[in-house]
Amino acid sequence: MKRFLSLILVLSFVLGVCFSAVSCTAEPERGPRGEKGETGEAGADGLTPFIGENGNWWIGDTDTGVKARGEDGKDGVDGKDGADGKDGVDGKDGVDGKDGVDGKDGKDGKDGKTPTIEISKDGYWVINGQKTSYKATYTNAAAPTSLDDTALDGLTYKKIFIENNLAYTDGFNAKGYGDFKKAAGENTISSTKFYSAPYSLKAFGSSSQQLVSTNTLEKSSEYFVACKVYCSRYVAGELGIHVNNVTVGVSRSTYDFVTVADVVSVKSGQNIYMGSIKSANLDGYLDDPVVIDLSVFTTKPSLDTLVALYENYVALERSKSREEVEFSEKDMYNAFITYMGEKAKEIGMVNSTFTDSVGANNKSTASDIARLLIYAHSYKELDGIWGAESHTVKVNGSKARTKTLKTLVAVPELTDSYAVVGGKTGTLSGANSLAVILKIPDSSDLLVVVVLCAKGDNSQKNNRYEVACQVADAALKKYKNPNADLSKIDVGCDSAIACVIPAEGDSHTDLNVLYAKNEHKKQSLASITKILTVVCAIDCIKDLSKEITYSKFDINNCFWYYSDFYAGDRVTFKDALYAIFLPSSNTTAITLARVAGKVMLE
Repeated sequence: MKRFLSLILVLSFVLGVCFSAVSCTAEPERGPRGEKGETGEAGADGLTPFIGENGNWWIGDTDTGVKARGEDGKDGVDGKDGADGKDGVDGKDGVDGKDGVDGKDGKDGKDGKTPTIEISKDGYWVINGQKTSYKATYTNAAAPTSLDDTALDGLTYKKIFIENNLAYTDGFNAKGYGDFKKAAGENTISSTKFYSAPYSLKAFGSSSQQLVSTNTLEKSSEYFVACKVYCSRYVAGELGIHVNNVTVGVSRSTYDFVTVADVVSVKSGQNIYMGSIKSANLDGYLDDPVVIDLSVFTTKPSLDTLVALYENYVALERSKSREEVEFSEKDMYNAFITYMGEKAKEIGMVNSTFTDSVGANNKSTASDIARLLIYAHSYKELDGIWGAESHTVKVNGSKARTKTLKTLVAVPELTDSYAVVGGKTGTLSGANSLAVILKIPDSSDLLVVVVLCAKGDNSQKNNRYEVACQVADAALKKYKNPNADLSKIDVGCDSAIACVIPAEGDSHTDLNVLYAKNEHKKQSLASITKILTVVCAIDCIKDLSKEITYSKFDINNCFWYYSDFYAGDRVTFKDALYAIFLPSSNTTAITLARVAGKVMLE
């Protein structure tokens, strides 16, 4: 009897482990992000017919009533079912019955007629010989070569966007604001060139900064409102053009200029405001603003048509001889921080906020960091780097030298018990944290361990590693025995989590959690931030041998930390990754953010 019970226990354990392994899903390997392709030439503004869900030809949003396909032929008669075979004797398979004779195929239906699509002499769509009431093309719909080209309804780009533009007459310029005056804050005209005009309206600060038109809109009408907006830092408010209590703009960060546009119904007597609106706390630029009275058109164009015309107009304006000014280093850095926030959402880090590339002000949770670790593990560029014990970096420049880097992760307090694959420490105001991937003994699976805010004062420098070992030990009990009760195990930190990366995949969406403590509590992230910094930098900089140059901006913005590099120092991208992961170089985290941000903007 005892032998029978022992056999049952062994089978339960084996089945439990197999079930745990099978339940994990695999995540395909993620490759590096491709470079941004060049923008193609603008297409024609004509409306092309398409087949709608009801089978008719549609033009734009209108059903023409013309059938697109011939009717289907009738189905053939089904063949008779064959007779069932006799049941076999119990315990033995019965003899299969013979298949019934297949029924004859039904006759094919007549082929539908191939539709004919033509354009009449006066410019209307003709489908299957039936002339519709819809124009096939706009006059001179091809990409314009001059502001004097006809755009729509006999109006030129100059008539529409310069003579009829109520947002400004001469555009932003170095001399002043044209027909606008200051309404709030300290708006300035920036000479920084993005991909638009050499001068842009600049709104930087923690309060609204806006201009207001000196003359109100005299006419009640519908107006097309559009502009180019680049928001490099966002906390609150809106950035764009505000008319009749409607803001056409953005309420988020962007890492490039984006077009914002809408059609707004406006009563006479309204003002036009430009800049940051509604108790704003943001940094950004606004360019190429237009407010167009749509009553100049015989037939009001669609919003898509207006946006296409606007893009053509902006392209023509940019084609003029203009001053070329580089992006500022702050613009580059802010663009990267915006990308970090977007990348975090892509990974599934829904409870995390990022405002810098170092970790001074960022917050996250243990579960979000576990997702980040698993996601970063899919980047083969990190193999052998983030788990190394030491590395020698060759620094080029006027102060050429070598630097020997020592790890803060693969230390004896941890490696005496577990083999380290990679990870990152985080230390801020005495709060010691650790995010690490460990090898599970006698298994090809890996164990993710995150410890946030290990308890103890600064004299207990190594207790984060002791706590990480406690978390790993508890998790492995569950790994070996899925029925193990860990409810009475409490580790010495504010929050923690441990989960498995199965050998056959890197799923960061559905965590295979073995142990957790306050895993959704949002806390200071400190230098664990740099895992995301590196992932985002690799997305932008493909070549590990590319040389990275430190600048005065990087040194001066190293928060309250000392800088371990000099302006003008040059290292390879790969050595920069070692500098971030081993000694946790804050300067390098800023340098990579700035360099990668430049790649994004260009």
